[in-house]
Amino acid sequence: MRPGLLVMVSAVVCAMVLGSCRSTPTSPEPMMEGEQPPIEAGAYDGPAVTVDRLVQRMVEPPEYVAVAEITAPTGGWVVTLDHARVTDDEQLRMFLTVEGPGADEIVTQALVVHHVTHRTEREFEAVEVYVRSYRRSEAPGGYRRAGQ
Repeated sequence: MRPGLLVMVSAVVCAMVLGSCRSTPTSPEPMMEGEQPPIEAGAYDGPAVTVDRLVQRMVEPPEYVAVAEITAPTGGWVVTLDHARVTDDEQLRMFLTVEGPGADEIVTQALVVHHVTHRTEREFEAVEVYVRSYRRSEAPGGYRRAGQ
């Protein structure tokens, strides 16, 4: 193989790989105190979501932590925490955006685990996770509750 052709092929492959990793998720509008994003009816059917509730009492005041774990089926996924708050009935509600690669993107064929953490000084007893999932080049939908 000629050196010039090798450089050109390498540049194309790098551009394809790096291009599939870049993303600008569509962020929801900022929330006022006590507000939450709109929730759609129906079941969430995207990548698997699990949640752990942790309490850290090593600091004063105590810090309460929730970690959401999202297992994406391939590379190229972006997960962001859009909004989180503790409700009056001591429920932590986390709103996540899970953006998947577009149909024309080249991605790694491996499970990729993403972690999203929320810390608060307010105690909570349970965590509800709402996710909006979409593919790049498509319009994001509304949030749906992820099964726990």
